[in-house]
Amino acid sequence: MSTESKTRIDISWLSILRVFAVLFGFYLVFLIRDIIAILFMVFIFVAALNPVVTKLQKKGLPRIAAVTFVFVSILLLIGAGSTLMFQPLINQINDLAKAIPANVGKAVPALEGLLNSTNLFETISSGLQQFTGAITSFSANVVSTTLGVLGVLFTAFTIMVLTFYLLLEEASLKNFVDNVIPPKYKNELIRVLDKISLKMGSWVRGQILLMVIIGIIYYVALVILKIESPLALAVWGGLTEVVPFIGPILGGVPAVIVALLTGTPLQALFVVLVIIIIQQVEGQFLVPKVMQKAVGLSPVIVIIALLIGGKLLGIIGALLAIPVAAIVAVLVQQWPQIEKTLNS
Repeated sequence: MSTESKTRIDISWLSILRVFAVLFGFYLVFLIRDIIAILFMVFIFVAALNPVVTKLQKKGLPRIAAVTFVFVSILLLIGAGSTLMFQPLINQINDLAKAIPANVGKAVPALEGLLNSTNLFETISSGLQQFTGAITSFSANVVSTTLGVLGVLFTAFTIMVLTFYLLLEEASLKNFVDNVIPPKYKNELIRVLDKISLKMGSWVRGQILLMVIIGIIYYVALVILKIESPLALAVWGGLTEVVPFIGPILGGVPAVIVALLTGTPLQALFVVLVIIIIQQVEGQFLVPKVMQKAVGLSPVIVIIALLIGGKLLGIIGALLAIPVAAIVAVLVQQWPQIEKTLNS
């Protein structure tokens, strides 16, 4: 006679509720992922600017004056860069507007030939349809682009305001940690946060270095190719370096347009080749090497982090990929000590 052994698995309602709570937590994080990304960027900027504010404070400035000085300096730099970049662009648009009458004069003979055509009605109908379609598409693009720009500006303003207040409220944050975190965990938490803060500051400095390098490369290339307004275009190229993967493309498009409007098609072609070369050098060499020096991550980890971040959250994910990887690296390195503290 054979016997069968049966294994009975008891699942309590509490276990089921815990599973649902964890799933709901992941779903909630997914819903507010944009807000989490904004708060993470605020944390990065606070970590990068706090050492500067602290140094100014040690020199005798009140904290509010130190924070205000840092922000005013940043705004002045942004304003100077914007003036440098947009004024030549406005001048070129004015030159293009002045050239329109001459272009219209060249088009008059072609227009007369069109009016003498036997297929005038069909030509006009086709032209009106194409014009209507172009206007509709242009209007939609203008609306979507405007909304996108307003959204970016609002996000940037929110990040700046939150960063400003958090830098001012450093004492309040320390009091919050003292009151909420148990004393036996507090020192270890502060030690880990300090290490993460140093990594975030190093990442920001590495990003600024990348922007400067890319800007210089653009300037040298545009001067060699004799493209007008090379400094303004190079400043734009350096600023867009902050956008992973497509930064060199965004930075190079205005240079291509300027080359087409004020130069020759051959110059524009060479600018496109420069953009392709910069994108490849930036993605395969510059970013991995600079970030390895800045945050201590190997080039392989940097590239993998960028790919994963871009896959999960697009541009924002790629932008935050290296800081997140740096934080994970700090936690992994400090985990033995963290575990010891938790078990004590």
